[in-house]
Amino acid sequence: MAEAKFNLRSTIHDNQLAYIVEKAKKDLQTSVDEEDLRLLIEEYYQDYIKNIGSPLYKRKLVDRHQVPFVEDFIETMDTISADVNIMYKEHDNTSKFITDTYNYMHSEKKRLLSEISGLNSLVGDLNLISNEQNITNLYFKESFENPKSQDSDFQLDGISSAQVSSTEGVLTLARSKTENISENARIASLEGNGEAGTGHIARRIQITDENGSKSSQYIFLNSNATVSNDAPDVLLDNRSDTIFEYQMVNVPTDFINQNKRYDFEWIKGNKMGTRLRLKVVVELDKVQTINWINVNPYYPANSTNRVNVYSIRTSKDGFEYEGLFEKDNFVIDKDLNETPETYKVEDLFDNSNNAADAKFTGQGVWGFKAREARFVEFVFDQTESYTETIGQEVYKVRTKNQEYWTQIPKVEELKDEPTGEYSRSLNGESVVYKKEIVATDQGWRHVIALRDINIMSYRFEPKSSFVSQKYEIDGEIAKVMLYANEKIPSEYMKIISESNDWIKYEVSFDDVNWHRISPMHQEPVDDKFPPKIYELNANEVDLASSFQIHKKLLKTEEKPNSVRFRVSLSRPDGIDYETTTPILEDVALRIVKKEDVL
Repeated sequence: MAEAKFNLRSTIHDNQLAYIVEKAKKDLQTSVDEEDLRLLIEEYYQDYIKNIGSPLYKRKLVDRHQVPFVEDFIETMDTISADVNIMYKEHDNTSKFITDTYNYMHSEKKRLLSEISGLNSLVGDLNLISNEQNITNLYFKESFENPKSQDSDFQLDGISSAQVSSTEGVLTLARSKTENISENARIASLEGNGEAGTGHIARRIQITDENGSKSSQYIFLNSNATVSNDAPDVLLDNRSDTIFEYQMVNVPTDFINQNKRYDFEWIKGNKMGTRLRLKVVVELDKVQTINWINVNPYYPANSTNRVNVYSIRTSKDGFEYEGLFEKDNFVIDKDLNETPETYKVEDLFDNSNNAADAKFTGQGVWGFKAREARFVEFVFDQTESYTETIGQEVYKVRTKNQEYWTQIPKVEELKDEPTGEYSRSLNGESVVYKKEIVATDQGWRHVIALRDINIMSYRFEPKSSFVSQKYEIDGEIAKVMLYANEKIPSEYMKIISESNDWIKYEVSFDDVNWHRISPMHQEPVDDKFPPKIYELNANEVDLASSFQIHKKLLKTEEKPNSVRFRVSLSRPDGIDYETTTPILEDVALRIVKKEDVL
């Protein structure tokens, strides 16, 4: 990463010096002799050194009952004008610095997010390995979260590169047309049993008073407008730095009792056994054709890292709704998890072709048969809480002669004021109110947090391919197996004998010869079923193992220590299928190393 220049250099001194030099040039032209010239230069120099950084304007008082000199008036107006112009230039300089810095940080944020996605993929590989008991087994897993995962040097002539949707973590046919339908949409309604935002979430900060003494106090997270996260419109802005949160929060009973049970009408939800539900209806600007929906959640720090998508349904008129995959069944009831609950291969690659399922990238991606819609309704659930620091505003009062405070209910005239002490008159007596925030770190919170909802219309090419990067190992490859999570549209399955052909997989050990391989979850649908296992350069004594089901022996000229895979995606021909695509979510190669023989 290039070193960023975050030093803001002020131009005030330079601009002041330029003004003084220009003014000096004019005055020097009127100097009479050498002595006048010397005195004038000395005057300007001393004035610049003495007042450097101060305004050019100098107050000149007029003698009482006298008319001001016109020269003083002109100089006063000139210096005021110069000061204003200098400050405008400084403002422009500062604005440009802030803009450049923001753009740089946004660029770095995107780069880091891309790096993090790559690291997440590597972590998935490592977790697969850690769950493998046989030390000769290695896994290479591709989750399509990095645009650089495809090796473009091996692209087939006349075949487009498959679409790596790195933000969603899926591979699809190349797109021939892309239209963001949610771009001009609006949030038509938002209903639920919680509240929007981050209210009552507290954080402790350290402050220093005017005497230099340090102390700590609580503030509410939503006191900063940038993290209030209570505006639902950000769900449709397609920006990764804006978030909408919907919550219910609560605190232990002893905390409530300690604070006299005053003003706790906001508490809601038991720590366990409570369901937070949010219904969001998105209204498109007109009836549009849609075939793709992406829900991108946000997972707050220390939260459960999951949210449930209970249902999604669409409507033309806002009255009659239908499900994405079955007209009368709109319930999806799928958890979006930032990380899977297990890294066992049989759980990660579960042979599910249910289009409603969401992969373990923390996002929900649903491709479905194109239909016309004006309204899209989402229902989200959260049944798990997490521990959070929750705060409450408390109010106290005392007379000016008292040393102790008495806690009282909320003072309406102070509810919008910052924390602190306020002198007021109460029943003719001078009193002091104190407003402060108290908090407990044993509170709990149910939250549904979302970054974006994207409603799209895609058209896809008939065929596309993807070639992975080369995977190399230290040693010799003995066996190769392939696992995959794929979603094949139901309308593709009319001809059973073709059901395994919409996504084809091949492996190569020399970048020249390619061998078709079947994922471990597939079963034969005809007599041309490719092998599930390739065994390389097996000894004659191992020939008996070749009778294992769906296994093939393969001879290579060199000892194989590298492998890459190729994926070929296709769809049926015809205009009715232009808006459909098979979806590949994950691929993993299982490599069995040849054990050393003494």
